[in-house]
Amino acid sequence: MKSNMYFSYPNLTLDDLLNSNGSVGIFLDFCKKCGKQIDVTDIDRMSFDEEPIKLNYKWYEISFKPYEDPEGVVAREMVAKEKEQEVEFYKDYLMPSIETVCRNEIGIIENRRKVECKYSVQEKLGYYNELESEYIEKISLIEEMEIYSFGIKELINSQILGVKDYLIERMLELSDEGEDVKKIEKIPFTISKENLAFLFAQFYEMGIIAKEDIKPSVIGRHLEKYFLFKGDREIPEKMGNRVSHYTHRKNWSPKNIQELKEILMKLQPR
Repeated sequence: MKSNMYFSYPNLTLDDLLNSNGSVGIFLDFCKKCGKQIDVTDIDRMSFDEEPIKLNYKWYEISFKPYEDPEGVVAREMVAKEKEQEVEFYKDYLMPSIETVCRNEIGIIENRRKVECKYSVQEKLGYYNELESEYIEKISLIEEMEIYSFGIKELINSQILGVKDYLIERMLELSDEGEDVKKIEKIPFTISKENLAFLFAQFYEMGIIAKEDIKPSVIGRHLEKYFLFKGDREIPEKMGNRVSHYTHRKNWSPKNIQELKEILMKLQPR
């Protein structure tokens, strides 16, 4: 949607997304903003993987038009112009809302810590460590929800992994050995990031990495967190997109295949 600045989004949390009733509420909120009233009793089963749901959204665009009064003084007149645009529930409302979950969850985590008066180093470490396990479990809960499509689940899980990364970073900062861990935690690969993404995509497709236990986006997050490419270069964000890209055979190029063959040839006994 081109005019996002005029569209307000809900401050979603994982509890909202893990609750089917909360998910239906997100859709009803979207309808209300677009001036369409729907009775919740009319919704038997809300599924966020159907055909795109589109509604018209109206707002007023404010501008200021300069004018000259009878005395020659230049002033500005406020002009309100009604605008209307077709918006799509998933792309224009649900997905941008989900992208705020990580930030919202971090705020909840820190507010809860203060309410529970966990201020010492050991109290914080125990608190963050406990929460890390809880968020890992939430990934499994999201995967079990039939209400969401694969793409929506991937987006939600990326937000959960963002929270998990925050918790790990906080624990490293608090740990006496944090600095040493930061220096040695990443494994340096000498190959390019594209070769690395292609290699792990093949591991995934061949079942060397168990598909039922992990998704391409999660593999990408781990590559970003724990690996380097070309020896000492940081892997950029959204590596999961590259891994997902290469899990489809149609995206393989002759160059990808040849370079992977050359890498694997080095593993042959001499």
